[in-house]
Amino acid sequence: MKKTKMIFTAAFALLLASCSDTADVRDIKGGYHYKTSGQVEISDNGKSTIEQLGQETGMLEVVSLHDDDNVLITFSQTGGEVYNTKATADGNTLHFDPFHRTLTIRTTTDNTIGIDDHLGILDSIGSYPTVQTEVFDLTVSGRAEIYDNTLIFYYQYDGRSQSTGKTLRGSDIQMLAKKN
Repeated sequence: MKKTKMIFTAAFALLLASCSDTADVRDIKGGYHYKTSGQVEISDNGKSTIEQLGQETGMLEVVSLHDDDNVLITFSQTGGEVYNTKATADGNTLHFDPFHRTLTIRTTTDNTIGIDDHLGILDSIGSYPTVQTEVFDLTVSGRAEIYDNTLIFYYQYDGRSQSTGKTLRGSDIQMLAKKN
């Protein structure tokens, strides 16, 4: 009877130890509000433009997966989409798996006004900008740095337009997430 009780207690202690979160996970799990900004390069037929991203805000949640230092990060963009990724906490860094999302970008195209002299020569007399929106399918990769009640994500975007052959690249995109 004593031996059975001791085995049961040891098994229960082992079970509790395996379900507990590490200190890294305990420090970062919870709800955050975030803001993202940066710029991207959009390329089309060898021609590139730099576009400023619209400021994106929302809520994110870091949830323990009760598996070493592994967490789930869920994002809920204000007035927009939701997406998620798994990550591993490693000291002051959060390494997350690349994830997919869509992004609507406002692009500006300069249009030239010209006069055709009927000899095939076009004289330019001015230009005007056209603003349009375009939806891109993205792969998002990067990392996050962990501070007291703050996560700073450093993103790289790599994507393609849903409607044209344009490509999108961004390597200096930041998200600041403050714990609620």
